[in-house]
Amino acid sequence: MIPAHVGAGRFRLAIPAIPLAAALVAACASNPEIVLGEAVDPGSAVPLAEVLDRFPANVGEQVTVTGRVRTVCRQMGCWFVIGQEDREVLVDLQQGRHFTVPGDAAGRLAWVKGLVQEEAGLPRLVGRGVRLRAED
Repeated sequence: MIPAHVGAGRFRLAIPAIPLAAALVAACASNPEIVLGEAVDPGSAVPLAEVLDRFPANVGEQVTVTGRVRTVCRQMGCWFVIGQEDREVLVDLQQGRHFTVPGDAAGRLAWVKGLVQEEAGLPRLVGRGVRLRAED
């Protein structure tokens, strides 16, 4: 049997934690941006079409692009597709090795920092960092 003073002590400590947890949840909900992985500078972003037009000459280069998240891996969030107008590219997060994106990211504006790679003759980005903004 647990002594009464031990249970009471834990209960007293838990009560102040409830408002703190609620405040953290509210702060996260009110923050329209999420940054995952490495820092991403939106000011350095180039149009996705520019990166895709230079493919495959730019394989191995690190780039930052912007666009809308179109599709997200439903199982882990370990890949997603970013698009701009009629162009799109797969962003590979390497099975979530460093980070994953939330399953509800589709439709959000995104800035992606990543390495241009080629797979089966098609371009892809290996994501190093992602900044997501809630739908505008």
